[in-house]
Amino acid sequence: RSSRPCLSNLGASYRMWVLENPSHGVLETSMDLDGQDANEAVSSWANELANLESQRLNSAGLQALPLKVCSCGPLGMYHIGKTPKDLQRFSFNRVVLATNFDFANVRAMEVGELDEDSWMSPEGKLYFCVICLLRLFHVTKNAATLRGREMVMVFPYVFEDPRNPLTHWALVNRRQQHRYIVHRN
Repeated sequence: RSSRPCLSNLGASYRMWVLENPSHGVLETSMDLDGQDANEAVSSWANELANLESQRLNSAGLQALPLKVCSCGPLGMYHIGKTPKDLQRFSFNRVVLATNFDFANVRAMEVGELDEDSWMSPEGKLYFCVICLLRLFHVTKNAATLRGREMVMVFPYVFEDPRNPLTHWALVNRRQQHRYIVHRN
């Protein structure tokens, strides 16, 4: 599985990301994936893909921990450059995960390819799913290990727009701590 390069720290010192409003941006649309509403079939499909990827990674020598996605969807944010004219709006891929893990301990994020998985709902909506992999720091800043194997976290990200570049991410834990990650190509 190929992945895009990752940068966990946002930009140079003169650049800044600003949320559209104080409550961590504007959710353009949000999809609940807790498996308890109308999206139960989508949730089951995405979780099955993440579990298959976790099994594949475990057989490849990693220790993969699948994370449960509570909700996901685009989040509007602005990028401020050197001058006010450099203001640009971006959509971040916001994912709320059922964990208390502090995503500041993520050293890299890898995103699967867009063309891997799609699913048509009974209502005729087309969904896409990519599997995301988080590589973790350990206290010593080396890769976290469990029984001598590198530990990684895996989660599915479901979305509807195939033009989504999957480069801007907002990871949120149960404590509502946000970690923003931007991939640079």
